[in-house]
Amino acid sequence: MLAFARNNLYLFTRLILLMKNIRMKTPKCYDRFLFAFFFSAVLSGCFQNYFIKRTITPTDDYPSTIERAKQENRFFILHSGRRAYAMTSLQVDQPQKQLVVKLDSIKPPHTLYVNNPLNRVYRIRKGESPVLTEIHLYTKDTTSFALNDAITIPVDRLTRVELLEKNITSSTTNHILSAVGVTLGLLTVILAIAIALKSSCPFVSGYDGTEFKLQGEIFGGAIYPSLQRNDYLPLQLKPLNGKLQVKISNELHERQYTDVAELWSIEHDPAVRIVPDEQGNIYALSKGVSPIEASVTGENVLTQVLNKDDSYFPFNTEEENNISHLQVVFAKTPDAKNSKLVLQLKNSYWLDYLYGDMISHMGSYFEKWSKLQKEKPAEELIKWKNEQAMPLTIEMKTSTGWKVVKTLTTVGPVAYREVVVPLDISKAEGDHVTLRLSSGFMFWEIDRVAMDYTPSTAYKVHKLQPVTAIDELGKDVKNELSSIDKNYLSQPVIGNVANISYEALPMNKEMTTTYILHTSGYYEHVRDFKGMPDVKFLTAFKNPGALSKFSVQRYHEMNKALAKAK
Repeated sequence: MLAFARNNLYLFTRLILLMKNIRMKTPKCYDRFLFAFFFSAVLSGCFQNYFIKRTITPTDDYPSTIERAKQENRFFILHSGRRAYAMTSLQVDQPQKQLVVKLDSIKPPHTLYVNNPLNRVYRIRKGESPVLTEIHLYTKDTTSFALNDAITIPVDRLTRVELLEKNITSSTTNHILSAVGVTLGLLTVILAIAIALKSSCPFVSGYDGTEFKLQGEIFGGAIYPSLQRNDYLPLQLKPLNGKLQVKISNELHERQYTDVAELWSIEHDPAVRIVPDEQGNIYALSKGVSPIEASVTGENVLTQVLNKDDSYFPFNTEEENNISHLQVVFAKTPDAKNSKLVLQLKNSYWLDYLYGDMISHMGSYFEKWSKLQKEKPAEELIKWKNEQAMPLTIEMKTSTGWKVVKTLTTVGPVAYREVVVPLDISKAEGDHVTLRLSSGFMFWEIDRVAMDYTPSTAYKVHKLQPVTAIDELGKDVKNELSSIDKNYLSQPVIGNVANISYEALPMNKEMTTTYILHTSGYYEHVRDFKGMPDVKFLTAFKNPGALSKFSVQRYHEMNKALAKAK
């Protein structure tokens, strides 16, 4: 039961943060009340999505904006005074800058926002997902229109447009909390957990044939300009009206700078999968070979890393120097000299929390410290990360001992990512390939480990540049995303979003297509900490392994707090 609870650590994400923040302002005698209140609230929750509205001000290019909304199969709603109408047909007269439309009454679920336009929080329950396709046009007129008649609306009579889109942060949080409600009743011991508000990198969503789905984060850990790096994110995409649609958005308290967004369309044999490594090299994979052993300090954890499922290894063993290890053993294919290690992984929300907790102790000194960090060379910043065991280190057992073959940089906690690590197994000891994966205490989550011996396969890579890239204000940002040239797409505040489209290439019936989004950039945390810096606390983090040691300490502190609250 203890292992089960540890494995579901991430489910408690926002809950404990909220309790932690409230407790900072609340007398200790209320601790038990607060814990009981929040757990009861979670247990009574249900899975919900949330949506937000993005307001666009009309511009000279406004007819083109509406055309793009038509291509996305948006549901158009016209507001005239206090009345609202469904627009059953819409033609854009570009030369005359006017719209020719037919109107009808609005039926559920599209009445959800129309009936409650002033709500601060918008929830989507079962059967209400079509709301996410809506676009609302507001006019200066207060006319009552007849239904089914064709009417003409000059563009200059429009006062504003609102797009309804999924609120990724709130929806993700709610799903996490709802999952807590499912699992809490099964726990006999409430473990120590503490997760802060999500704080990582730009979110990427892609149209998968049904909706824009959050599919991952990009250039995780590149929190200063000197740490700018390339990233290669596999995407599940389906064409929409001949275009592949991707969104890059700022959903957090950060300033985000994206230098390029190039979509790789890769044609290949459907018998293989295409997966990149950390440097963007492409590999053809088959089903892969599972390990014959997976253990931690002698304990068998093979079932946790065999399949892509909800069971994963969380690097939660307390070992020497507070570094957690996972050892996996594969049977070596005769005469094979090279292979590919395939990992399904992500960072933990716990790591996000720890880093956020650490820097919060800087108080009002944080901004000055951030400026000093920017001036440091990348090598120095990376050295500190490595010393704190933030990367995932992969070693292979050879006849002369353990040899480091790769260190993987952080990828963020929002979504699992499949990564390939090429291996030279000619020097592996004996007739097995024995690998050791290590990280700081609960910094990573490994969902699947496999070995692949698939030979090189022919494939064709088409590197697609954006056809259009429009931000939330209707501004063209295509040039900012077309090449790595330090001309950044700047997204400094929550709600910034770039809607990017690429030309979908004709499909070869005998082949299949894999999409990989190549990006480059960096981001900066925006914080408003108060008070004096805790110098004694912060000085400890100059020592190697301090962050992992802090992780273990925090884990036990919260375990005790939760035990008292029961």
